[in-house]
Amino acid sequence: MQHLLDILLPSLESLGVWGYWAIALFVFLQGFAPTSPLSPASVLVVLAGGLTAQGAFHFWDMVWFVTLADALGAELTFRLGRRGRAWLEGRHWLFDPSRLGRVERLFARIGAPAILIGRFMPGGAFVPLLAGIAHLDYRRFVPWNLFGALAYALVALAVGRA
Repeated sequence: MQHLLDILLPSLESLGVWGYWAIALFVFLQGFAPTSPLSPASVLVVLAGGLTAQGAFHFWDMVWFVTLADALGAELTFRLGRRGRAWLEGRHWLFDPSRLGRVERLFARIGAPAILIGRFMPGGAFVPLLAGIAHLDYRRFVPWNLFGALAYALVALAVGRA
């Protein structure tokens, strides 16, 4: 593992300003459910936090990039869920009316805070997809999405700084 860090950290640092964009791209890919399993963003954000501690990147600029990229990925995933429900309903056993009703009841009970909680769970990128499928009110989704993305950015970067 140390050998990997010895390779990744200087490579990421050598990108300069483009390092912010590279991290943001991987965070976006992690936040967008279809590409989420392919993205190593969680590790990269923690590493970026370490680089902010060394002065290679500015902490608050990295927070800004990570927050916006994560929020955008979740936003597109939410919209995919909204549009995908009509297309998938009745075409797959997972999307039969009884299962969709359970998802809707889950979001009615837990509500939009599930968006925040999902940020810190494995497979959390699929929570906005389920919220879109359940037709969670968009006005409730947006603030929780932004708050969750900011919380994720602050926590992951702070862990890297430690």
